[in-house]
Amino acid sequence: MKHSNKKKKITKHAETKKKRIAILPIIYTIVVLLFMFAVFHAYRNAFTGGLPAGSEGYYHERMAKAINEKGILSYDSLSFSGRTYIFSAYDYLLALAGKVTGVRAASIWIPLAMAIISVFAFYGIMRKSGMKESSINIALLILAATPAFAYSALTSNPQIAAAAFLLSAFYFYMREEKAAVVLSAILFGFASLFGAAALLISLSIAGIFTIKHPERKKRFSALLGIFALMSVTYIITIAKFGLLPISFGKSLSSIVLELGALSGIGIFELILAGIGLLYAWASKDRNYLPISMTALLLLLFLFGMNVSVYLAFACAFFSSLAINFLDERKWSLNILRGASIILILCGLLFSGLTFMGRAVNMEPDSGIVDAFSWLSNNYSGGNVLSVPKNGFYTEYFGMKAFSDDNFEYAPNLEQRLNASQQIFYSRDLDKTMAELAKNNITYIVITPEMKNGLVWRKEQEGLLFLLRNNETFKNVHLESTQAGSIEIWNVVPQVQTAG
Repeated sequence: MKHSNKKKKITKHAETKKKRIAILPIIYTIVVLLFMFAVFHAYRNAFTGGLPAGSEGYYHERMAKAINEKGILSYDSLSFSGRTYIFSAYDYLLALAGKVTGVRAASIWIPLAMAIISVFAFYGIMRKSGMKESSINIALLILAATPAFAYSALTSNPQIAAAAFLLSAFYFYMREEKAAVVLSAILFGFASLFGAAALLISLSIAGIFTIKHPERKKRFSALLGIFALMSVTYIITIAKFGLLPISFGKSLSSIVLELGALSGIGIFELILAGIGLLYAWASKDRNYLPISMTALLLLLFLFGMNVSVYLAFACAFFSSLAINFLDERKWSLNILRGASIILILCGLLFSGLTFMGRAVNMEPDSGIVDAFSWLSNNYSGGNVLSVPKNGFYTEYFGMKAFSDDNFEYAPNLEQRLNASQQIFYSRDLDKTMAELAKNNITYIVITPEMKNGLVWRKEQEGLLFLLRNNETFKNVHLESTQAGSIEIWNVVPQVQTAG
């Protein structure tokens, strides 16, 4: 009897130890994520006064504050000089959390919380699918170092929230318990409110999984009703504004870190993920879901949708398969295998360090905020012209932006972009003044980045040449920054004289 009890204790101890070991990769991943978060915000606090990074976050912060002040929104009077507000569940999530912590604090902490939730869900999905422990461990650590994922955890954006809800929903969808079924339906519903991409991915991942598990057909049928209900918002928007224009051939520079995409993926990881994808294809019966979902994500990317966060999870998964494949194959020299694995890990680490080096210096800095704050205090009406990403700062400080980076259903988008090009690049004063007057543009904001290649490459190019005309343009403010001076120009009203 004593021997039997002792054996049970040993077995129980072994199982407990196994569970502790299994949870260690999650702990390591979250520690890495928290370390990056701490370093990032410590640097921002020291050198920018704690300003949140990324222009998009200022748009969502502004809308969340407006929701708390006015309730349900239908119109945005500042974006594109005034436009219909396009529903975003993220704005309402920020507004709700902001009632407790303040919207600015919520903008910082919600992305981190959602990133941590997505790590747990990703871990649960991989374990539930029977993936090797070694592959799970590697996938989690690669995920933490993937720039697209790290960016989403460090800046205010709806993509990481959508991913957290979606991955959590799918994890519970894989489980058998009735409570898990109900919870998965609720979470899929919430995920679908974060954008059309999230809705399509939710529908696809549940549908493809159900094809291989036909016993879940009734469960999926109920989900279809929820997806149909959640799609009403998008159907109403399409009925009102029409389908968004399809932009094929999206540039690789928008997804590859080394080509300029801060919220992208390192080229080394992309190559590694490609190897893993080929390996998975060879055993496609076991990897039908990740292969199918990756194909869908690439298709959505080509259609111009922002799916970089979802691709981060896919790349982490396939990269881990590639590393395991290389580790387990027969090598003529063991030292060569070890050197190859170390080289791969160093390459992945380098991508993470490259990202952090650039991320801590993201806009805005205090100079940009001070410049737009000054303009806000001296603003006398009309539209403010700059590059689209600066439109979010213009609006944040209560002024009308001629354009911003939120192109979705923007009014007269093509006409406005063409007008901006005409104003920026023409040296014909009469044509430029006609465009400025036609679009009620009263202020022009020029940043050092715009003069260093973002818009112009030469000192006397286009508008820069015309700004020398003191009768037409008045330089009302200069804000010094480390990169150079931010210039604010007032367009002098033209007095019509009798002929």
